[in-house]
Amino acid sequence: MRGGRSGSGLLTQRLEHLGGVLGRLLAASAGVKDYEEAFISALFRNLGRLMARFHFYAETERVKELMAEMDLNEETASRRVLGVDYDQLGLGIARLWHFPSSILAAMTPLDAGTLRSPGSQNDRLRGIANLARELYRTYVADLPAAEHGN
Repeated sequence: MRGGRSGSGLLTQRLEHLGGVLGRLLAASAGVKDYEEAFISALFRNLGRLMARFHFYAETERVKELMAEMDLNEETASRRVLGVDYDQLGLGIARLWHFPSSILAAMTPLDAGTLRSPGSQNDRLRGIANLARELYRTYVADLPAAEHGN
């Protein structure tokens, strides 16, 4: 057990996989023809969080503590602990790994406020990836922490 992790790592990976499955399912209703690209886009939307969990376990535990103790959201807490939020971390890793521009666009958080109708395939993928992540977060929020390791 690296970094004091419990045996929940495999379950966490399977639940993260759910984001990709949701992305694939949302693709048809969003007019995306390449379901696999939607799957990958949604799956990698959580790349920063997942990589931090596996490589900086103690820091991710501190993020969770700050969220509970100070009533912070994950973005603010991760920025305080890591110096970047999980989204920035994931995008940085994806750029280093030379991910395609369509996946990088899909991994980008949506801007706050009213959303515009997607004007391109990349906009659709971005919307799908973000919606899939929010659906995933809603689902795991109702699970006991021991079940999902988050």
